[in-house]
Amino acid sequence: MSVEERTDQILDAVERLLGRGGISAVTMRAVAAEAGVSLRLVQYYGSSKDDLLSAALERLSSRSVDAWTGEATPDSVRECLVSFMLAALPTDDASRALHRVGVSREVLAITGHPAAATAYRLHLTRIQNLIVDQCLRADPAVSPSRAAELAAQAMSLVHGLGSLLMIDHLTADQARSAVQNFDANLS
Repeated sequence: MSVEERTDQILDAVERLLGRGGISAVTMRAVAAEAGVSLRLVQYYGSSKDDLLSAALERLSSRSVDAWTGEATPDSVRECLVSFMLAALPTDDASRALHRVGVSREVLAITGHPAAATAYRLHLTRIQNLIVDQCLRADPAVSPSRAAELAAQAMSLVHGLGSLLMIDHLTADQARSAVQNFDANLS
């Protein structure tokens, strides 16, 4: 098995564990059992639980970003923001896993884990920069600072909607409706 295939096998196991039991379900031994490999092999690919969670977050994030940015360039800043938010809503297994990992990393960051805080901030900065780039392509007249402000608003809204969706306080249709009715002052 290639290094890439083995990495996927292990990170797939991390994602399944997160999906079933959240961050507390992810231990090095649980990942090894879930992946059907030895503990030593898991430790070779990730020296700690934090390494595995960071890699899982990065991989899930990349998939999400690739799906969103693979679409055609939006015609407006509003279309860019709505497109991002709809893509980021946790409405399927993969996006729910991404949201769960993100929230788990956020909790670690808030409770004083510097590595988790750094990794999570880098992830959020990467997402924000991509949104800003898309907005600037959609409307070059928008200033970079305004695009960054709008990206932060969109990220905040979708994070909150995502959490409400994950705890079944909102349905997917209600969350999508909130996004579709997003009417930020874009001028």
